[in-house]
Amino acid sequence: MVGGNIEMGILYEDAVVISEAEKPGESTVITVNCPDKTGLGCDLCRIILFFGLSISRGDLQTDGKWCYIVLWVVGNPNTRWSLLKKRLLEVCPSYFSTSDISYYRPGNQEPKQPDVFLLKFWCSYDRKGLLHDVTEVLCELELTIKRVKVSTAPDGRVMDLFFITDTRELLHTKNRQEETIHYLKDVLGDALISCEIESAGAEVTACSQGSSFLPSAITEDMFSLELPDQHQNGFLNSNPVTVTVDNTLSPSHTLVQIFCKDYKGLMYDMMRTLKDYNIQISYGRFFASPKRNCEVDLFIMQADGKKIIDPNKQDALCSRLRMELLRPLRVAVVSRGPDTELLVANPVELSGRGRPLVFYDITLALQILSTGIFSVEIGRHMIHDREWEVYRILLDEGGGVTVPRNKIEEGKTESTKANIRVMSSRFLLIDLQSSCYSAHQIPLSTFTYISTISSSFRRTLGVHRRISSSKSSTPSVVRAPEVRKPSDRYKSRNGLTSESVNSVLTSTPSTSSCSVSNSEMDSFLELLPLRMRRVLCKHTAVGELIEVVLDLGRKPLARFPSGDWVISEQPVKHEDLKHAISKVGDFSDDNRSGIDSSLHRISAIRNRKMQIIGLTCRVGRAVSGSAELIRDLVEGGGSILVIGPPGVGKTTLIRETARMLADDQGKRVIIVDTSNEIGGDGDVPHAGIGRARRMQVPNVHMQHNVMIEAVENHMPQAIIIDEIGTELEALAASTIAQRGVQLVGTAHGMTIDNIIKNPSLQILVGGIESVTLGDDEARKRKVQKTILERKGPPTFTCAVEMISRTECRVHHRLDATVDAILAGKTPLFEIRHMDTGCDDSLKCTPMLGNNLVEESEARSIIKTMILESDLLQVAKVMGLEDNVDVTDDIETADAILASSSEMKHNPWIRGVAKFHQLPVFVIKSNTMAQMVKAVRTILGFESFGPHQKGRSKEVRLAIEYIVIPGGEPVELLPRCSEIIARQLELVESYQLTAENSGTELNPRLQILPLKTNKKTSSKSPKSCSTLQKETSSKSLTGSSGGTSVSRLPLLPQ
Repeated sequence: MVGGNIEMGILYEDAVVISEAEKPGESTVITVNCPDKTGLGCDLCRIILFFGLSISRGDLQTDGKWCYIVLWVVGNPNTRWSLLKKRLLEVCPSYFSTSDISYYRPGNQEPKQPDVFLLKFWCSYDRKGLLHDVTEVLCELELTIKRVKVSTAPDGRVMDLFFITDTRELLHTKNRQEETIHYLKDVLGDALISCEIESAGAEVTACSQGSSFLPSAITEDMFSLELPDQHQNGFLNSNPVTVTVDNTLSPSHTLVQIFCKDYKGLMYDMMRTLKDYNIQISYGRFFASPKRNCEVDLFIMQADGKKIIDPNKQDALCSRLRMELLRPLRVAVVSRGPDTELLVANPVELSGRGRPLVFYDITLALQILSTGIFSVEIGRHMIHDREWEVYRILLDEGGGVTVPRNKIEEGKTESTKANIRVMSSRFLLIDLQSSCYSAHQIPLSTFTYISTISSSFRRTLGVHRRISSSKSSTPSVVRAPEVRKPSDRYKSRNGLTSESVNSVLTSTPSTSSCSVSNSEMDSFLELLPLRMRRVLCKHTAVGELIEVVLDLGRKPLARFPSGDWVISEQPVKHEDLKHAISKVGDFSDDNRSGIDSSLHRISAIRNRKMQIIGLTCRVGRAVSGSAELIRDLVEGGGSILVIGPPGVGKTTLIRETARMLADDQGKRVIIVDTSNEIGGDGDVPHAGIGRARRMQVPNVHMQHNVMIEAVENHMPQAIIIDEIGTELEALAASTIAQRGVQLVGTAHGMTIDNIIKNPSLQILVGGIESVTLGDDEARKRKVQKTILERKGPPTFTCAVEMISRTECRVHHRLDATVDAILAGKTPLFEIRHMDTGCDDSLKCTPMLGNNLVEESEARSIIKTMILESDLLQVAKVMGLEDNVDVTDDIETADAILASSSEMKHNPWIRGVAKFHQLPVFVIKSNTMAQMVKAVRTILGFESFGPHQKGRSKEVRLAIEYIVIPGGEPVELLPRCSEIIARQLELVESYQLTAENSGTELNPRLQILPLKTNKKTSSKSPKSCSTLQKETSSKSLTGSSGGTSVSRLPLLPQ
């Protein structure tokens, strides 16, 4: 066949087929169909481990010439499947015979030794996890570490020498070297002084393979092949291994059955052992249950095609399998004068030539233990005909409690050594041994080494908290932390970091609920250089941090609710800004960026050359319950405009509003997130918005287009918009509001008056226009001839003015508020504030302002000789269509509206009103102005009758001409509660009393003379002061929402 390589009728590229999982959590199936070779399964498992995958199930079958292997692996979203296939194809033997299969044995050919390169770099200072971060980068770039030499100079500088080889065999090229140095600079930041990569000479390579750097007394005791006695009944037996051999089930194969606990490198360990013994697998089955119990059945034969009959060979094979599955890792703690040395050894066949990332796992474990590394060497050592790869790590001790040398010499630290071995076998190589199930649980009692040793390391950041005590009877249990792949540093940013490991190990059930916020705060603090981070972490109120300001050449500032605080006396340098910029995403056109999977906002200040010279790093928080202040407005379905200056919590409020609409009310919510401040940076929105969907805006000038697109394409029931600032965005918001979509948006400003005066945002409140009045109308209104009026209905139905994070002003009717402001009156609003009780529950307490008049209830009106359509049109124009109801039923009516001419020709109206105790409102003509004034008067928005002077005159005339001279009570006209309160004050000044002779809704005063008060004492009339208190109370609580009269005052024109 032309155009491809053929193997037994199969394209060479199809020798490995990868069927990716359709759903998260499912296994990906890898199928290998190729010629067989000794150790093929081992090589395949090794490659799979390189990619950080776990094998959950496997089937192997071969006839000695051709093999068929199926592996079920658990991957992650960052797995590069195409590269994995390429690597698997490289280890598969090629078919190059046309007549028969040529059995390929790699041992027959001497493999080419890869070129060794020397990576050398200097760091200005050391920090926790530095060596692990470098190792992580090298593993990500598929660079194999052959030897490491780390040393610390007296001035604190660190020199690292890495002897490495390149799996891709490209390190000799300039591009590959520049790529490696670039990644190292991103990780080391301003600590890196210099970095070089050069080819290592033959003499250097030979020296790197030396094995005589350890005393024989240590190696004899440390590298013994047999496990120490204390492990026979120790923690390692929690993973029992059973290996049995059976020759009765197959005439040509030996059956090996293995029962053990599953871990990540289990299948590789078995395959590697069988490869070392030159044993072929004809058929195999590997299965791991959800409880991590593993069953393995292997039908094997020797290289000559015979069964394993010799009992000695069977015992040796079983013993070796048990050893490999129990992890032949050796750990020793040796005293070096005032220092402590950690020795870790692994067989070369399981380390240097096979098992990947051993050094990565060791540095990860030391980082988790908050351990400082002073120097490191890697070498080889032969003992008992077995070669070991040895890691010699000198630990840096400080002023803490150390292990006395005499105790080490007396052998009293054997339990500590055992615990380190146990910790190493279950935790040190955690990346290789983590099961495909993440439900690992590790008893804290096995980490006594942490509490007894790690407190003495000088390079531990912060205060190390004691985790457990060896004296505790019932050890606590925590979940083993999930270890990320090296690639996660550049992609997901989730998993173990140097700042969050301690919080994982020291977490308790009481603080687990704060793990998310702590993780986000850790990601924020990583923006700062180490010297600033250390100082800021010591601040007592670091949890209340608002933002950090970094300006070139100035002292860094941290802003708290209590005020600004200088982080460091040293000014900010270019390196500090570069370090912070490297931790965030790309800056958009509005010079904003963020941290992936968080709500933090990073804003940049540039110079004329567009170089960043300043950063404002604001902490973003998703505060649950922050929208309880306006829950009634949100559930009412109206559009809400949130106004306030920067920093009062507008974005936090609408973020919680989006979650409330999506989760609590089940609405389809779309967030137009221009700067990724509502839903956080990255493609996956923050969990703080609930089930609401988020649309990102590619360019800040395209926000209005995205707003319209959201309505047209995604059929939302509510749209959330942050920071409406331009005229186009205001027009788009107005268009959305007219399409029946609930709109929630924010705008910068102190009050609604600022929005009215902003030409770009006037349309949000209906628009403002100049109107010229006639002479009569201007005289009637007592205003100038040219006034400002609202042009049309506002985009939003209500508005919220944020005073602070716990207090706001609510305008239930935005149109009425705008009209009042334009008329020079004080608008009606409600003040709300949030209280936190003992249980930290949020409570909303409404507070009444001095000028607050609560909204009236709906009133039913009987009209006579007035068109119903005209009256309803007036109510609609005024926005009071829900408050006015025209009825024909006298029993349900609250008021009668009639014209003056109708009242003259139909006197029965007066009798009906008196019989049913209904107020009658009279207008002179059926004009729009008269009906507007009548509706406002009926609803209690406006008083009627004579002016204040006339109302006072009414009381004086009644007292001076009737009550005092004639000694008779006088009933005054019905008035609103405010007027009645003033009338009561005037009555009391005459030393008279009064009582309410009307109803609660239609109060009116009856002034009583002195003699009547004495004779009718049994009636117990209320005093003026008592009645005044009640009336004032009613006015504040809004019980008297309207104004009524039983007589017929004419409204002023």
